[in-house]
Amino acid sequence: MSTISKEYAEALFTIALEEDCIDEIYSSLNMMNELFSENPEYIEFLSAPSIPKAERSSKLEECFSGKVPDTLVYYVSVMVKRGDIRAFSESVGEYGNLCFAVKSVSSAIAISAVPLSEPERVRLIQKLENLCGHKVQLQYKVDPSLLGGIVVEIDGRIIDGSLRHRMRELKGIISE
Repeated sequence: MSTISKEYAEALFTIALEEDCIDEIYSSLNMMNELFSENPEYIEFLSAPSIPKAERSSKLEECFSGKVPDTLVYYVSVMVKRGDIRAFSESVGEYGNLCFAVKSVSSAIAISAVPLSEPERVRLIQKLENLCGHKVQLQYKVDPSLLGGIVVEIDGRIIDGSLRHRMRELKGIISE
């Protein structure tokens, strides 16, 4: 993550904390991020140097005023005026990390070779919560190249329990 994304997220988080609207801002950020991801031409428009900044900001306010908190409209407008709108998506991730930290929740990604069943998901969350000592919000992805097992990325750590990883370890032992 870039430093600029982190700085923007921290600034927004500080304001949201003061205004007691952390969750509302987070949900609106995610909605905007999804919209921008599905329609990349919005980011292209908002970052186009050939279009005056005032016009870009005006269109932004036109689109989002009344639909998201005013603080968020101003936040994105500042990113547009400073030429940093391309860092928006990363700043959303950073904001989410700050939310989770305040609520003592870790965000994790579990990658498995096949989709996990509901009982497997529940057991995995329980094990991760026991490991961390607090609540875990888990996202799931499937990567058939793992062959079997699971890889979990949590709090900047990677727990690799994949068959591919174990086979590499075994190969290293055999080749010694």
